[in-house]
Amino acid sequence: MQAVSDEQLIRWVADGDASCLGTLFERHHRGVYRYCLQMTRSGSISEDLVQEVFLKVLKRASTFRPDGSCKAWIFNIARNVTF
Repeated sequence: MQAVSDEQLIRWVADGDASCLGTLFERHHRGVYRYCLQMTRSGSISEDLVQEVFLKVLKRASTFRPDGSCKAWIFNIARNVTF
């Protein structure tokens, strides 16, 4: 059995299946948190930023371009909310 790719999950989120966001969150929230922590040096701010990142992923899922990496797209959002 093969795991569903991030790119497929984000397509399903874009098509209205918000439950797939939970899987993306489980796969990437630790990395996004570490990235935000490195940028802000604050655990509480980083936790808030992780929530903001995944809310933006949900709202902007339809803007994901399938020729790119979903993980890179998520981290690009994280970079944008951190600054």
